[in-house]
Amino acid sequence: MQCIRWKGERPSSEKQEAEVMRLQQALNKMKKQEQKIYAIEKAIVKLEKELAEVKKRMILN
Repeated sequence: MQCIRWKGERPSSEKQEAEVMRLQQALNKMKKQEQKIYAIEKAIVKLEKELAEVKKRMILN
């Protein structure tokens, strides 16, 4: 196993805390975007089903 050596200062707990908060905010934004994407994908599936039904009715007429 290789030993990790720090170049310069070790991150302070304040720096680490700020980084964790920044990453948490990024994660929260990603989760919101994921929810929006899921809703759009769900709507697409619904519209594709409706389109298939319309096509089916057009063929039968």
